[in-house]
Amino acid sequence: MLSKQKSAREDSKDVLTARQHERIVDLLAREASKEMAKNNEQIIRTTIRVPQRLWDLARHTAIDEKMSLQDLVIKALVKYVENAGKGTRR
Repeated sequence: MLSKQKSAREDSKDVLTARQHERIVDLLAREASKEMAKNNEQIIRTTIRVPQRLWDLARHTAIDEKMSLQDLVIKALVKYVENAGKGTRR
């Protein structure tokens, strides 16, 4: 019984909490943005059409998170692409 409890505890160490996962995604997005600038990676400039309410929510979220709107969009794309590999694409 003790070995099963220990094993379960060790397994739980390998699982990220939602907050830890969010922090990692946030760091990846910020690092991706920095790396693009530092490495002279080709940056794509594009125009997209977004509902006004969604745009306003994204803008306010970026302000609340103390990040640029560009970093917020990169973060969202990283998260989406990461989840797409797990079969959670909508």
